[in-house]
Amino acid sequence: MSSGIWFGLAGSFGGHALIYGRNAMYGTFYSLDSYTSHFEIESIRNRWGPGLGGGIGLDFYVISNVPDPWTLHGHSTSGWDFNLAIGAKWGGIVKALGKSQKMAKVIKKLADSKGLTAGAIKQASKMDPGDYAEVAKKAREIANNMPAKGNKPSLMSVGIPVTPGLEISLFAQYGTWSVMNVVK
Repeated sequence: MSSGIWFGLAGSFGGHALIYGRNAMYGTFYSLDSYTSHFEIESIRNRWGPGLGGGIGLDFYVISNVPDPWTLHGHSTSGWDFNLAIGAKWGGIVKALGKSQKMAKVIKKLADSKGLTAGAIKQASKMDPGDYAEVAKKAREIANNMPAKGNKPSLMSVGIPVTPGLEISLFAQYGTWSVMNVVK
């Protein structure tokens, strides 16, 4: 039986100009149940509300109530959010992820890369079994503390700025997730 819990890293980039913004997210998520099970996903999101600026970032996600990743294909997301990005502070980022040395190593690898590309994200998110065990333990702790939404997927993400960015915005966001590849 599947726990339905997935975790992983996603790169995002976007911006906001006056009343409209747009961002894109690309990521690889691993199953809490199996080191070899993972899927790749993308999401394009439109934002309406006041704001100005842009940035590139990295997000650590935990998703629950998803026994089969294909159920996320076409999943709509919406809601109010805000961005306040003024550069990157790596000390606070590492602390925010707990004392996970393995996750900090992955984030540092991305930060040191010459660009936040889909290939860089994919390479940095590859984990060996030791990395997987430590990060999976943190993901389970987070998932156990997430509010239940019945049978609907429940998402939690922690934003991690990777490059200096500058944005301030308050917006309603609408988007759709597209599953691109599933390995079981």
